[in-house]
Amino acid sequence: MERKLFMVGYKRLLMLIILAFSLSVGESLGYAEEVRGVTDDTIKIAVLGDQTGPAASVGIPIAKATRMYFRNINDKGGINGRKVTIVVEDDHYTIPGALAAFKRLIFKDRVLSILYCGGTGQTVTLMRHIEKEKVPIITVSLAETMTTPVKRYIFTPSSSYDDGLKIIIDYIIKDIKAKTPKIAIVYPDLEFGKAGLDATEKYLQRYNLKLADKEVLALSAIDATSQVLSLKRSKPDYIILHNAAAAIISFLKGAKRYGLKTPIYGSFYVSSEDTISIAGSASEGLIAASPYGYWSDSTPGMIQMRKI
Repeated sequence: MERKLFMVGYKRLLMLIILAFSLSVGESLGYAEEVRGVTDDTIKIAVLGDQTGPAASVGIPIAKATRMYFRNINDKGGINGRKVTIVVEDDHYTIPGALAAFKRLIFKDRVLSILYCGGTGQTVTLMRHIEKEKVPIITVSLAETMTTPVKRYIFTPSSSYDDGLKIIIDYIIKDIKAKTPKIAIVYPDLEFGKAGLDATEKYLQRYNLKLADKEVLALSAIDATSQVLSLKRSKPDYIILHNAAAAIISFLKGAKRYGLKTPIYGSFYVSSEDTISIAGSASEGLIAASPYGYWSDSTPGMIQMRKI
């Protein structure tokens, strides 16, 4: 298999999500029945995500991209003649913040839908409220728990974290043909991280393997020295980096600083172009699995998004 780094920027992730939602809304709002967040000339849609916390590097571009995309739609006449209004709520990447923001959006702002709904833990906590209030949600979290078992109002835009981690493990075993490899994982102690840990352990079991090391690294970590040195001691053959935000950059730079030569395989967020750019030479040799394409791709969708 040709070794590639599949990278994605958060702006185009949101544009893909918003495009899918726009098409579904356009089909469903062609009647005069009263709908929360919809008037004769407007549609009110929310973005609920981190603007000031440890995942703000994800949430801020998402909010900007949402406004930009819908400004383009409004300039072209809106959806069925209705202009879209965007309401952004900051959950600070906390569960209490997400609960408070959800209530404001539904009972005060009365939005039709929430396009981007916090992180994995926040969305899991909100699930019963989403169901009760019948709020269509398109998530950024790709955890299996978002849709398994099926949730009536919750949708994900692509394959799951589990799928990406399975691809990484299959690549190590089937393509590299590693024999009984020692595999370690670096993850945050959050629902997002635990979802990746559980998936990795599940797929390793299919090959009668167990994790050789587990290192916890917070999303906001600015130093990964202890994790890197621990991995140097445990000497795994491969490292799976399932993390996001500052932690990815800290780990990659720490690995270079302390001479950790173990091949690193990253899940979805590790493939961000911004992350790779900031990490610089520390990202050399990194391989990541992502369900999204490059900003520079020549596909019709990417060409259109660059125009917008």
